Amino acid sequence: MKCASCGKESEWTVCGRCLAKRESLVYLPPVITLIRCPKCKFFKVRGKFVNLEFNKALWDEIERRVRIHEEFIIKNFEIIGDGHFYTYIISGEVRNDNIEFNGNFEVRINKELCIKCSRESGGYYEAIIQLRADNRKLRKHEVDSTIKIIHEMLEKEIENQKAFLTKVEERKEGFDFYLGDSKIAKKVARKISNLYGAKIVESKKLAGKRDGVDFYRVTYLVRFPEFEKGDVVFERGRYILVTNVKKGIDILSGEKVNLNEGEVIAKFEELGEGVIVNVDDTAIEVYGEYAFIAKKPEYEVKIGDEVLFFRDGEKFFAFPKWFSDLISA
Repeated sequence: MKCASCGKESEWTVCGRCLAKRESLVYLPPVITLIRCPKCKFFKVRGKFVNLEFNKALWDEIERRVRIHEEFIIKNFEIIGDGHFYTYIISGEVRNDNIEFNGNFEVRINKELCIKCSRESGGYYEAIIQLRADNRKLRKHEVDSTIKIIHEMLEKEIENQKAFLTKVEERKEGFDFYLGDSKIAKKVARKISNLYGAKIVESKKLAGKRDGVDFYRVTYLVRFPEFEKGDVVFERGRYILVTNVKKGIDILSGEKVNLNEGEVIAKFEELGEGVIVNVDDTAIEVYGEYAFIAKKPEYEVKIGDEVLFFRDGEKFFAFPKWFSDLISA
């Protein structure tokens, strides 16, 4: 069989080369338009803003816009350009004939604020994390740690349309963090609680209606305990050295115990230092800044041991200095 157009031998009445002349085997519009959020720089791809590099966003749009004849088998598709003007080279096979197309197109970028950035700019929030501490001021490391946790959580859900920190307010009693997503806020509150033994109190307030349904804003009150690692607290008849979050060691029995709401008797920086100079069956004599008698602990101590001590009312209490090595980071 011969091609009816050019006369060369072919399996088809019109060969591949002649078909390419008669019909448009490839169509790519002269202008490719990309939509990018001017704030977060996300590209809008197939109706959704996503975190993509420019080249990946461009290829996705090209794949969506290009039209290829059903008989054109693509072997190579290459584009060359400077971010604005491009040349494309498409080669392949049609009816056993090798075909190559060249063309040009322009890339334009339109700006459109994504939903996430629009909400953030408008002050949208679903939850507040109120950071507080019992009977003391918040420590810098507690605030810094909370900010770090928030940003880590937000980065994990970067394409979440509500994953943003709207604002931070410093108050006399602590800090308030306004977040766009209540679910992320809950995760943050729980992580802080696990790390520092903080208590969480959750409350809701009606904020209006959304699509005809009541919309609530959630407040997570995260309250750090009064005690910190290294403090001595009194709980359930025991004097306990706080070693980690909600754990400690009974200074008289040496037992490891769990903590709930111990009363702070002495801060770590307030503990005195001394040396045991005498031991009998019920008491130890300690010499430091001054000499005193304290109750003998249930575990073995001996003359010459270095101790930390504190006073509660008229009574003194002492425990081995190496106990402080049990305080975990």
